[in-house]
Amino acid sequence: MFKKTDPYTFVKFVPLLLETVRIGTLRLDYQVTNYENVQLQDGTAIGLQSQSRQYLIHCTQTVNLFNSEGLDISPSPTLDSYSNYPLMINAVIEPERAQGLNFQLLEYAPQTVNTKVQASGAVGSSNGATTGVSSSSTVGSSTAETNSYGASVSLSETPSVSTNYEHSSTSTSEQSSTSGAESSTTRGSDSSNTASMSVKDWGAYALVNPELNSVIWTFGQEYPWDAVECRLTNGTQSPAGQVEIVIPTAMSARLYDGVTLYPPSHLSTFGMNFLMKAMWLVSVDNGNFDTSTPHSDIVNFTHKIDYVSGSHALLPDPVTDKKSVHAYMDPKPARLQTADESYFETKLDLGLMALDPVGKGIESAIIGFIPRKFTVLPAPCQQNVAPVPFEIFASTNNLLIKDTTDYPTPLPASGGFSPSETALTATLNAGGQPLSMTLYFKVLDSDTNYALYLKHWIKTGPGVSLTLTINADTAHAIRKFVVSLEAEGGENNLTRINLRNLDFSSVDYSDYLQLGLNSIEITLTLIDETAACDYQIRAISVEQE
Repeated sequence: MFKKTDPYTFVKFVPLLLETVRIGTLRLDYQVTNYENVQLQDGTAIGLQSQSRQYLIHCTQTVNLFNSEGLDISPSPTLDSYSNYPLMINAVIEPERAQGLNFQLLEYAPQTVNTKVQASGAVGSSNGATTGVSSSSTVGSSTAETNSYGASVSLSETPSVSTNYEHSSTSTSEQSSTSGAESSTTRGSDSSNTASMSVKDWGAYALVNPELNSVIWTFGQEYPWDAVECRLTNGTQSPAGQVEIVIPTAMSARLYDGVTLYPPSHLSTFGMNFLMKAMWLVSVDNGNFDTSTPHSDIVNFTHKIDYVSGSHALLPDPVTDKKSVHAYMDPKPARLQTADESYFETKLDLGLMALDPVGKGIESAIIGFIPRKFTVLPAPCQQNVAPVPFEIFASTNNLLIKDTTDYPTPLPASGGFSPSETALTATLNAGGQPLSMTLYFKVLDSDTNYALYLKHWIKTGPGVSLTLTINADTAHAIRKFVVSLEAEGGENNLTRINLRNLDFSSVDYSDYLQLGLNSIEITLTLIDETAACDYQIRAISVEQE
């Protein structure tokens, strides 16, 4: 069982260490959805959608910190000091600025709040098209009749009698007729995410860096003494190396009433759970329009957590020997560590994460190799010029195909993938490098049959061999041969391969698929290594059956 958002989500947990001591956990939730931008201002919007793909990235960062001394909840004797409790944290979510990527921060939560305010934030996006006509049909009549009678008698001190009689009659007849028809169609997609939190005795302050599109949150204790507001020091150091903070008399009175030294806030005493949320709209430039710009759907996020601890104690005055309260904090924030610093960095493949599952209202995932449909248009090797690996998505966003050929060094003089008006052409040179492309799609059920269809043929040469490796299972790779020209072979140049066939009585019973993301790598090699060959493929589909 899984949540319906899981196919678009990645979650990881990062242990947080203060030097070598584990003091908490960082949870990172990322959700990526494909965004079809149909907004426009005027006619200049025509053609802009094909120049880039857009994604919504939701990032939820949850910081859990605890105070080990809060584990003991038994009554304790009166204390003269409270030491090294959580006082402030600074948390950052920063997307990497990469060429070809454009970030726009749309929403974040919580925004700046203090201890008297509860904060909640909700973000969402929806897009779709709805058309409808509605009417009703009613035929009938109604009749109503009313009769009333009344009498009244009045008496007074003087002999007097008054009598009144009433009678009324009403008759109503009504008839109405309405006829019509009703028809409506709706198509759309929706994605939403909500983040909320409340703080007690702590404040939250948000800062947005407009250049980096990053969000920085500062959380700090505001009661009984305000560590966010009071950060001026008199230079005095405690034995633990913390610096003394100058706090006003009103805050000192909250900590010490002349008899008892009070503890810090509840969050500082026992621990805290801070939740932060941000959403970006990311535009990825397609490689068709600027070949000098490296195309990549990979986005990197960096997370940083800085930590400040505090203390307060009763100390006697050296002259009067009268005790007074003194507050301290670390002179510099400590950057929280983890076993592997790379845990604070997350690379997201937006194209793969945003793929919709096959069968989510659309039973087929089809890609036709038309030049304008490519996200990155292919280009073969030419006079030792590096090829351009192609990338193409299905119009329904449920199938992705990439050129995954491992081109040799030095590069050959020619060979590779090239586009035509109706097909993708793969040119294999005699004795040359095999070519490969990989299909990616998602499946969310285990009881439906699926099949792979390829519409392909040979343009020149004796033929090619196709090796299909499903989900990296090289031990059970499938091999097919293509030797027919277009419109030859009596099969409409169509190859069908079972990906899942749950008919137990059939010799074709098979199940190569797994829940979630699936891949099929198709490797093209020459049947006769001494003869070059041009292979063409018009369309590929993964279909429910």
